[in-house]
Amino acid sequence: MPVVSSIDNPEPELWAEFEKYVPQILNMRMHCVWPEPPVELSLEFAQVLSDMATFMWHAGLLAEATDALQTAEHILDHHDVGNKNPLRSNIHEHIGIVASHKGVSQRDEAMSRRDKAIVARIACHDAIPKGRITREDEIRRWNVESDMAYGLLQTEDFVRSGEIIERCHEQYRKWGTPEEIPFDYLKYYHIICYVWMAEGRPLDAIKACKQSAALGEVCCGVTHTYTQHVRCSLGNLLYFAGDIEESLKEHLRVLRARLQVVGDFNHFTLESHSMCGSLYAEQGNYKAAEYHLIQCLDQCKRSVWDRESIARAEYLYASVLEKTGRHDEAQSYLAEAREEKEHCKEKYPQWLPMESAENELAVFDQMVCMWAGRYTGKLKQMTEDPELAQNASQLEESRSSVTVDHPRQGSGSLSDQEINLSSRSLSAEDLVVVPMQEASLNG
Repeated sequence: MPVVSSIDNPEPELWAEFEKYVPQILNMRMHCVWPEPPVELSLEFAQVLSDMATFMWHAGLLAEATDALQTAEHILDHHDVGNKNPLRSNIHEHIGIVASHKGVSQRDEAMSRRDKAIVARIACHDAIPKGRITREDEIRRWNVESDMAYGLLQTEDFVRSGEIIERCHEQYRKWGTPEEIPFDYLKYYHIICYVWMAEGRPLDAIKACKQSAALGEVCCGVTHTYTQHVRCSLGNLLYFAGDIEESLKEHLRVLRARLQVVGDFNHFTLESHSMCGSLYAEQGNYKAAEYHLIQCLDQCKRSVWDRESIARAEYLYASVLEKTGRHDEAQSYLAEAREEKEHCKEKYPQWLPMESAENELAVFDQMVCMWAGRYTGKLKQMTEDPELAQNASQLEESRSSVTVDHPRQGSGSLSDQEINLSSRSLSAEDLVVVPMQEASLNG
């Protein structure tokens, strides 16, 4: 099996190799876990499971990644492996990342694992003799910090997230330029774009997100899930900046790429259908909205999509049905959605806003992860504040001039030509999203 990057860099050239091993590794795991008495598993197999989970995370196979990581953790516990073992810190880190892509039911787990990953990674780092610390060791040490900054975006704590990622940025500038370590700068621009949007600087935020996407194309590839993850954020920021048309176009690009790369029934693809459906509904195109919302609600029956995301899609679809005169059908979907909402309000009140008749969508938005797209919350409140928001007419400039020139930018930024690799205008073909056969990753 291929060796996974120890610093979590995406490796798209290895996907085909990893894909060959997924069924065998998962079957081996199941056969070893269920027998009575259970088969004693080796630390080497724990490493294999952890490595495979990294690929599964990038491929959107979140349930499979969680199973693999939890089994790897069980093996470490059985062998009494402590925090100073690098594999222990990897497992905490990746469980936290995978959990953060799910709904509010996993938010405590996601944040707790990130805290544990920091403690474990510091213990590992401190155990290295001072004269033998490499740049790769330093990157691993700071990766868990940037992961925490990502986690704080989920809770909309943009101030703390910004403080952490700026400290990471200081380290990146010591290590090299964006050309030398593109994935680290990708993370910086991806996180800071949300921070700048929260500060009332949508133009800077959109430029930073475009720079992150361009770096994704350099280090991951144009259609890689991480690049599309960033482009999904670009679509969300365009929405908060008031440019719904451009937001929809960006989300359609992402959906098309996800259909091609991870297939119809993948977690990421279902998120894209939900976002496209909601944006079409906001434009009043209810036929297109219904198509995309039905796609995600039907296809989630053949996939593992978190219940919170399903509930929000049901709520959005109920709104479309109501506006098209199908009241009884709308009430059926609304009842299912509200049942899950009440469950989440009872179980996870610390993560959800107080509900009123006017903000029911805000509760559903906070039930899902940030990457699923939110239409309410602090970023929406910011854009509605005339004292904080920049003039929306400046967004036209962001479409033609996307180099980030803020003083906090690191040296060695990419050229306009490099940043615009995929920022061309959409053709008619780009906008046609044709349902495709399920990609081999899901087979």
